[in-house]
Amino acid sequence: MQFKKAVLGLVCIVSAVASTGCGDLLSGLNKIASGQICSLSVAEIKALNGAAIQAGAAQTPPLTIPVLTDAQAQAIADFFSLNAICTTADIEALPARIEAGDTILGLDALAAAFGDSGIDPNNVDPTVLTNLLNQILGS
Repeated sequence: MQFKKAVLGLVCIVSAVASTGCGDLLSGLNKIASGQICSLSVAEIKALNGAAIQAGAAQTPPLTIPVLTDAQAQAIADFFSLNAICTTADIEALPARIEAGDTILGLDALAAAFGDSGIDPNNVDPTVLTNLLNQILGS
């Protein structure tokens, strides 16, 4: 995780992102690294998305990562917070929580924000949900 944080921080500096964008990116990376995913803000999620887009475009062949809308970033922030998903281990444990019948909050908003993701709030597929969250975090 520290390597990823350093690389994305370097991407931020090299690409001369506006100072507020860099602040949000570094703050978001720090929250991921320190187990505070559940407190990511919409601005931090969008900054992480912007860095992922830049890093994906630099790959050979380029990896296309879609730009998150404000509604998508808000749905993600709410989902993490409502479900106390604070660490990457919490994301990894999400399928077991779903299979155990735990109540997972914020699925309607995620399904609405990511209409083509395959998320069905009435019949949650743990793999689809986990894959979406890992893509968002660049895991």
